[in-house]
Amino acid sequence: FLLSLSRHILRNYVFVYAIQKHLPVPIRKNISHNLDDFLEDNDTDGDADDNSLNLILKEESYLQNAGELYKQFETKYKNRFDWIRSDFFASSLQTNLINDGRELIKLLNIGKDWNPDEDRQLNALHQLLTTTHSKEKVLVFTQFADTAYYLTEQLKRRGLQQIECVTGDNENPTALAYRFSPVSNNRSQMMSADMQLRILVTTDVLSEGQNLQDAHVILNYDLPWAIIRLIQRAGRVDRIGQKAEQIY
Repeated sequence: FLLSLSRHILRNYVFVYAIQKHLPVPIRKNISHNLDDFLEDNDTDGDADDNSLNLILKEESYLQNAGELYKQFETKYKNRFDWIRSDFFASSLQTNLINDGRELIKLLNIGKDWNPDEDRQLNALHQLLTTTHSKEKVLVFTQFADTAYYLTEQLKRRGLQQIECVTGDNENPTALAYRFSPVSNNRSQMMSADMQLRILVTTDVLSEGQNLQDAHVILNYDLPWAIIRLIQRAGRVDRIGQKAEQIY
């Protein structure tokens, strides 16, 4: 959630930068490319063991980073956008964007001390993976790529092995599905034990058309709005070839 707010703020200031410099505004359905490289505050003194977020909390830093990001958009990624002259927009747009950004920065300040070590839901997941189902394969679904990356990173920090995540950014999601469920995909002969995965964290990119029935434990870290998603997720393991007597 905090990352999503930060991206929204940065997008606002990309438009503000363009308007202030009388430059064309980049328009795209989802302007997200390369945003994350500009969201972390590099002036903090946190050491390598610090597990907290270092999100930018200063308006001037967002505007500065927006300028650097805009330069990438207008050169390296120019063809990915439509460009609209900034003077086509009402003069109130800049004021509204800045006011929105300031209000969102207030929300970031409320959550700036977020510490994953105190995340009760993450702690419960860790308990399930290390105690309740410590030896079994577990398929963990989440709606959002940010959450998938977060869970995988944090669980690895806590010492879990044979774990990876799959999102829409993966070039070959099926390759990781094979590593998680080699038997049901007829890949066991070509998959050594050290290549196999016990835990797979994934978005709904793997909720359809995959054989994952080497596992019989599915966890929905968050619930999708459409109930059909839950049915599709369960269908990855509740299918022909499932050997377990009970699916959790």
